Amino acid sequence: MRLLGVSISPAQGPYLSYIGVFVLGIGLSYFLCGRLRHEVASRIRWEMTWKITALCRSLVAIFVVTFVALGKLTTPWLIVACTDATMACFQWIGLNRRWLHLHREVRL
Repeated sequence: MRLLGVSISPAQGPYLSYIGVFVLGIGLSYFLCGRLRHEVASRIRWEMTWKITALCRSLVAIFVVTFVALGKLTTPWLIVACTDATMACFQWIGLNRRWLHLHREVRL
């Protein structure tokens, strides 16, 4: 958060660590799907992971923008909102255009 220019009080440390664990969990979900073979079940898991993480990223972006607008978060937090909104848009577009269905299916 210091890289974003957000000052952190000692009381906020545990809360921000909790957020960090959530963000790590979202990121690791991609790696779990990446370990799967390219088969129909794998594609379904990837699609569900994209849906869940796109929803989470969308909600985070809406939350952060709202709290910045209300003055409860400082403007450097908008970097977080922009990053999550961009990734969510990429994922929603990919899901809508069925990008995960474009690869050749391999059945083992």
